[in-house]
Amino acid sequence: MKKRIIIISGVFIGLLVSLVVLNWYLAVIMEKNIDQTLRKYIATKVSNARISYSGVSVRPIFSKFYISNLSVADERNLVQLRLDEVELELPYSDFLKILREETLRDVFNLQTRITRLTYVATKANSKITVDDISVAFNGHVNTEGILGYGQNTL
Repeated sequence: MKKRIIIISGVFIGLLVSLVVLNWYLAVIMEKNIDQTLRKYIATKVSNARISYSGVSVRPIFSKFYISNLSVADERNLVQLRLDEVELELPYSDFLKILREETLRDVFNLQTRITRLTYVATKANSKITVDDISVAFNGHVNTEGILGYGQNTL
């Protein structure tokens, strides 16, 4: 009986360790893919604004990815939008598409949470700050239509 408990505990711990290692490995791959795609998109498709962010992190087990310190400003820096963190949660099927194909053309379900959004209009000397915003989307969106560029999709 005691031997059986030790074996079951060992198998459980082994599966748990395997899951943690797999999560880490998939996160590294996806973070690299998403970061490269975002940087390429910003460099080639965005000409009338400055967009920057400090990093991308992925949590495959929870089907979420995060963009940290996202900043968008117009060319003359008259209007700025800063977001401390953007959290996106996709269905696992879409997460797997990003991992396999490095692309996501169609989105059917998306949960978004934005932490600490700040809008600054320097000419009007105004500033608006919102602590948290959550958005849930169920429907169909084709990223080619949103991003406005043919076959290169997120």
